[in-house]
This record gives sequence, structure tokens and C-alpha cells, in this order.
Amino acid sequence: HSCQRGVGGLLGHCAQTTSSMDSSGERRRTRRTAARPARRGQDGAVGGGEKGRSRRRSVSTARGPGAPESGMGPTPEQRGTSLGFLGPCGHSVQPGEVVTLVKTCLDKESLDLQCPLCGAQWEWREIRDLKGLPESELSALEVRVEQLVQCRPDLYKMCPSCAHILKRASESTGTPRLYTQCPRCAPHLFCWECHSPWGAPDSTCPNASCAVVATLLSCPTVTDPLSQVRGCPLFRACPKCHALILHHSGCKYVCCKSCFYNFCFICLESSKKCREAKELYFSLKCKKPRAARQTF
Repeated sequence: HSCQRGVGGLLGHCAQTTSSMDSSGERRRTRRTAARPARRGQDGAVGGGEKGRSRRRSVSTARGPGAPESGMGPTPEQRGTSLGFLGPCGHSVQPGEVVTLVKTCLDKESLDLQCPLCGAQWEWREIRDLKGLPESELSALEVRVEQLVQCRPDLYKMCPSCAHILKRASESTGTPRLYTQCPRCAPHLFCWECHSPWGAPDSTCPNASCAVVATLLSCPTVTDPLSQVRGCPLFRACPKCHALILHHSGCKYVCCKSCFYNFCFICLESSKKCREAKELYFSLKCKKPRAARQTF
């Protein structure tokens, strides 16, 4: 009987607890929370302690400095620093890709440099100014670029003011344009052949010596290692009458067959002026700075 009363009392108590829990959701949640066994953290403390909770929070939310939000890719700045560097168009490229691109174009005798991702036109000067490319590679490529410009005067020219490489444009009929314009420094038009200022687009070159200057600007240089004028243009114009003179062999002094003017093929000064300094006159090679290609 006492057992029955105990069981009945226990059932009554459970019913009260259930009724109380059903009538008050807040109390129900409180009692259930209190009834759960306490968890032990890694340090053995009940509930893990503040130290355990902070450790779990740090693992789940920690990100590296500058890391993007979850689900987002790297920013353009991060791509430029972690994957390579930013090209002229803003895309991230590797140094090896740029070097291979330039070599491939030079092998085809072309300077049509384009971004491998978007196809945007790149200029050699922009590539030359990029940071991160090996200087040894750049120096070798620059020599090849200058050689290509020198060997293809019909297609490429260097701006006489800023040395920017220009590609020759064509008319609507497909014929090469006789004039050009530097997009960097020259707001005016100038002749493609002799670099003289050009008037209206439908006019002609005003320079009477255009053909002579065109030869002086486009002729190859002397490459014979035994020549006394190695490095000079193959043709020079007489400083007095502008007749073209080709250096065959011998010393640095030449004589114009048209006006019999004597001058140094290297510095273009008269032989009389060079004779003022005997150590320069009697030397096989001129020690003065080599004169630039002539224009009139």
C-alpha cells in the first residue's frame, strides 16, 4: 500500500511537472537546460570554461589578414600580389608568360603584343616598365626589339621625341599611310619617312630631301668587327651638300665626291676640326661621341 501510494505520488508529481512545463514554456526550457548533464571542456572544467568557449570561437572565425569573405574570390589586388603582377590592362600575369609572349612575337617579326586573357593591346614600353620582370631578360628582349624596328622601317618607327615605337597605319584603300602621329608626345603629324612636320592629312611631305633622310634613318648599321666605323649607319650624308656617302673601308675620314668636303664618318665634324686634337686625329677610332642619324 505504501508502495502504491509512493508510485501514485510519483505519478502525481510527474503530472504536475508536466502540467507546469506545458503551461509555461519558459520554465520548461529552464528545467530542461538544468536537467542536461554538464559538459566538460578539454581542460577538465565543467562546460569548458570561458577559455574553452573562446578557443572554439577563434577556430571557427579566424581568417588570415586580407582574406576575402566566405564564398568570394580574391580581389584584383590580391591576384596581382599572390599570382603574379598586374599587366598594363590590369590582369594578373606571370613573368614567364610575359617573356614567352614577347619572344613569340619577335620570332614572327611582330610587336603585336596582347594580353593572353582579354586580348588587350600591350605596348613594349609598358611591358618594359613592369616591375618583377628579370632585368637580364628585359635587356636581351630590348636588343631584339630595336633590331626588329631597324630591320622593318616600313612597318615600325621610333618617335624622334620620346622613342615610343610606332606601327605604321594604312589608308582605307590598304596603302601605307605617309604620315603618322605619336599618341604619347606629338600632337602634330609628321612624315613617316623623314620625320619632318606634316601639314594637312591630304598634303605631301614638304621636305625636299625626304628620300635622302629616309635612307639615313632606315639603313642598317656597320657590324663588321674590323671596321673603324663599327656601329655607325651604313650611309652618311655629306654635312655640306647632303650627298649620300657609303663607307667601304679604311680610316674614319671620308671625302665627298660631289663637293670634296672632308669629314669624320663617326662624329661628322670636319677633318680640319678633328685635326686640332692630334691624339684624336691620329687614332684609328674616333673617341668623340658617335653622331646620331642625320635628319634635315
